[in-house]
Amino acid sequence: NIFASLAVMATSAAFPEKEAGFSREEIINTALSLLRYSLATHLTGNKKAIDGKQWGCHWISVLGMERMAHGIDAIKEYLTDEDQEALRKIMLAESDWRLDHFEPVAGMVGAEGNNKPESNIWNGAVLLRSAIEYPDSARVEEYLEKAALYLLNGLSHPLDAASEKKYRSKELRKWHIGFNFTPNWSLDHHSYLNVGYMIICLSNLAMLHFFYKSRGLKAPEEVYLHIEDLWPLVKNFTFPDGRLLRIGG
Repeated sequence: NIFASLAVMATSAAFPEKEAGFSREEIINTALSLLRYSLATHLTGNKKAIDGKQWGCHWISVLGMERMAHGIDAIKEYLTDEDQEALRKIMLAESDWRLDHFEPVAGMVGAEGNNKPESNIWNGAVLLRSAIEYPDSARVEEYLEKAALYLLNGLSHPLDAASEKKYRSKELRKWHIGFNFTPNWSLDHHSYLNVGYMIICLSNLAMLHFFYKSRGLKAPEEVYLHIEDLWPLVKNFTFPDGRLLRIGG
């Protein structure tokens, strides 16, 4: 998150250099250092993090990557060939791990452990990003197929189990693993009505939407499943100044 903030700020035309107290170059260099630390300490890298471990290939390991992707886009012209290669290794390793070792789950009751809308969304998102960024990968079609499975079980609803709408030439009901949201679009995540995670789901989908838009591409339909159903409800839980009316958590 810090890397992404610095990368976007430093490359913005509106960067307030006089007020910041730091030069644009200093902030860019700090952002690059943060990024390179992350790249080097992944399982595909050659260094350990300050806790003596490497990170990666875990159900939540790509959440940080999703949240920094716009920062990488912002600072791309400053990345070396080595940076780009390290990033490629991470993206493909994480994507392959999702193909081979991790399956989406879904369920309405948080206490039962399968209510995973946000996890399904960000794990599907990284597969789509890899397919777009590295079209020469041998597993691109697998990435696209598995991404659809994850995303169609993100904002999933009971009626999906009978839906005939097709995604990648297959009816939604055939993709459906389970429903994470109740019939009235409440979300029992972490075992309480979790408005915050409704927002997390939508924000991850929004980041993916703008990833495609910035490249002049149209995202696949599975990215947008039920956004227009959930968004009006979420707006009712938002104060006029933009703060979230979030009970609990």
